[in-house]
Amino acid sequence: MKTITYTSTMSQDLWEKVNKMAKASGERKKEIIERAIRKYLFEQKKRAYREGFAKMADDQEIVELAEMGMDDYSKQLEKY
Repeated sequence: MKTITYTSTMSQDLWEKVNKMAKASGERKKEIIERAIRKYLFEQKKRAYREGFAKMADDQEIVELAEMGMDDYSKQLEKY
C-alpha cells in the first residue's frame, strides 16, 4: 500500500487522549488515528445507504418492483 505524509492539527486534549491510548495499548498513534478514520468513513457510507433506502421506500415504482421480485422469489421457493 502506498503511503503519504501529511500535516494536520487537532486539539491538545484530543492529542493527549490518543497519546495515552497508544501508550496503554502499545499501538502507534498512527494506527489509532487510521482506525478512527476508517470507522468514520464506514459509518458515513452506512448513513448514505440508509438515506438512499429511505428515499426509495417513498418511491412507489421502486416498491412495486421490489414486491414483484419478492413474488417471483416466493414462486421459486414453492417449487421446493
